[in-house]
Amino acid sequence: LEHELFGLGLLDNQSFVVNFSSDIAASVNTILAHRPFLFAGTSDSNKELQVWDIANPNSPSLFASLDLPGAVIAMDCENSNLYAVNEGTPGFVIIKGQP
Repeated sequence: LEHELFGLGLLDNQSFVVNFSSDIAASVNTILAHRPFLFAGTSDSNKELQVWDIANPNSPSLFASLDLPGAVIAMDCENSNLYAVNEGTPGFVIIKGQP
């Protein structure tokens, strides 16, 4: 399998350990962690924005996905809002969360 999504942890000796990896069958263009979720902007033509539940970092699961008109290439989170830039029209999406 070719895995594209990886979760890394930092050990006391300053080395990294892979907590998880997943084959999502698309390239990951951007990633943003906002516990308990990890947001992945991908090139998957049906799930450009993927939301992963990482409450248990050793066993993440796909929580939700959003089909956008193009690959997500940048994201930012401010308060409870997620801002995503995608390659299609419209090129900017705001997802409002619960405060």
